[in-house]
Amino acid sequence: MVVDAVAHDHHLTFRVADAGSGIDPEIQGRIFEPFVTTKADGSKRALGLGLAVVKAITEAQGGTVSLATGRDGTTVSLTLPLDTDQG
Repeated sequence: MVVDAVAHDHHLTFRVADAGSGIDPEIQGRIFEPFVTTKADGSKRALGLGLAVVKAITEAQGGTVSLATGRDGTTVSLTLPLDTDQG
């Protein structure tokens, strides 16, 4: 897993990337919805709330969330505006 942060154009982007097998295309479009989980077989306890909460909090702060996934892994990026008001 790789976690990094990059500042650019008055925004800060946090990225979390793994080297897994990617997210099933059947749920990619719904991955930020509450109770959607990649644990289809029930082998692990998962409620599917993590990404929904991340998206809600990020958007409440004026930011955006994006997902890139494929056979080489998944990256979730959070972009937040930097407070440039020094007054």
